[in-house]
Amino acid sequence: MRLVLNGGDALDDEIEQSWICLLQTIRLHMGEGIEIQRANYLTQCLIPKEMDEVRENWKKVESYGFRKAGILLCESAFENYSELLKMHNLKMTLPIEANKTSQSFVALSDQIMKALDKTIKSYTPEEGFVNLIQEIRDFVIKFLVVEVCPPLIRKSFIDGMIHMLCKILSIKHVKEDFLHVWKKVYRVMEQAMIANIVEY
Repeated sequence: MRLVLNGGDALDDEIEQSWICLLQTIRLHMGEGIEIQRANYLTQCLIPKEMDEVRENWKKVESYGFRKAGILLCESAFENYSELLKMHNLKMTLPIEANKTSQSFVALSDQIMKALDKTIKSYTPEEGFVNLIQEIRDFVIKFLVVEVCPPLIRKSFIDGMIHMLCKILSIKHVKEDFLHVWKKVYRVMEQAMIANIVEY
C-alpha cells in the first residue's frame, strides 16, 4: 500500500497495520471456510451404494494388474493432455517423459494407481474420505508437479481413468452415472492432494 499511496494520501503506520490485520483475518477465515467445505465434500460426496459399485469395479482393475492399468491410464492421459495443450495453443511440456517404457513414466503410473487404490480403500460410510488427506501425503510430496495447466491435467487424467476402466471392464458405451461416480472418485483424490499442497 505504501507504494501506491504517496504524499497526503499516504497511510500512517497504524492505518497500514490495521489493513494488514484485516486482510490477514479475511485470508484466515477464507482458508477455514475452504477447509470446512472440503471436509464436508470428502464426507458426503459418495454414498455407500456408489462405493460398493466402485469397489466391485476396482477389484477387476486389481485383477487386471495395477501396473498395466496405470500404463493404460497414463498413456491415455498424456496423449489427451498433449492434444489439449495444442488445442488451446499453450506452450507447456508434459510433466514427465511420455514413453511408457521409461522409468519415470512407470513410476508415476504405479504411484497414481496406488493413490487411486488408497482413495477407494480409505472410504468409510461414517466418515467418507476424510482420512485420505493424511494417507495420500507421501504421494503428493514425491510427485508434486507444478508446471501444468490444472483444468487440462484434470480433464486428461479423468479421461485416462475412464479409458482404462472401460478397457478393463469391457464397457463399450459409458453410462452417465458410471462417469459421474468415477469423476467424483477422481475429485476426492484431487481434493486430498490440494489439501496437502496447501499444507506443504
